[in-house]
Amino acid sequence: MALVYRACIDKKHYLNSEYSNEYQSPVISEFSLTIEPGEFVALTGPSGAGKSTLLNIMAGLDTDYTGSICYGNNAHTARVALMFQEHRLMPWLTLQDNIALVVEGKQADRIERARYWLNEVGLSAYQRYYPNALSGGMLKRAALARAFAFEPDVLLLDEPFSSLDIHTAAEIKERLLLLWEKQSISVLLVTHDINEAVSLADRVVTVSHSPMRVLHSISISQNRPRQLNHPDMSAIATQVSTWIYDQSKQMPPNRQSVG
Repeated sequence: MALVYRACIDKKHYLNSEYSNEYQSPVISEFSLTIEPGEFVALTGPSGAGKSTLLNIMAGLDTDYTGSICYGNNAHTARVALMFQEHRLMPWLTLQDNIALVVEGKQADRIERARYWLNEVGLSAYQRYYPNALSGGMLKRAALARAFAFEPDVLLLDEPFSSLDIHTAAEIKERLLLLWEKQSISVLLVTHDINEAVSLADRVVTVSHSPMRVLHSISISQNRPRQLNHPDMSAIATQVSTWIYDQSKQMPPNRQSVG
């Protein structure tokens, strides 16, 4: 299968406030990750390892690193959408206009596409509402619609469900899987929720503490929706949890969190 997305980061530094200005602490070093076309990958590891920093680099928001981010055989040619922990909607725009903002084309076409994606996440009745009039779950669905409306090749998810209650999160994750299966895009999800990782992803990648590097990768072949109490799923979750716990014990106590 053709290579769709590869991150090879030689080094990314973060200036630790506990050090004097002339010293730097590496955050990511000798990191390499390949994502196949249409693959759903979950990235998990100890807090403060640099996972959010990695997503910012992959999205082009952080350019202070050495290495390469490649789409196919070319660098920086992928359409990449990043969904944050917060919804990041423009408060002065309606939901419809927020979605249309990332759609290319004539105004009428942009509005039509915005309405299509709002319908896909169950928000067609709220097109003309402003963000401050909606619940947290509805805002998260709107953010999901905006991400897919951008028509990305790669969707990056930075713990987007962490602020939601368990039932709302489950409903939005179900919508995410439906949209992902329809669009056949590549997804990289950063999460600290091991059950979330093993229930959603084709592959779970575990990273080390900072300086972050890939330690383990485990593929999951079970059909969705997955039953987390199934012995195979429980075994995978336990293994991933053990890897993360082992790394957390090794993290220096004065390491400042970097994402």
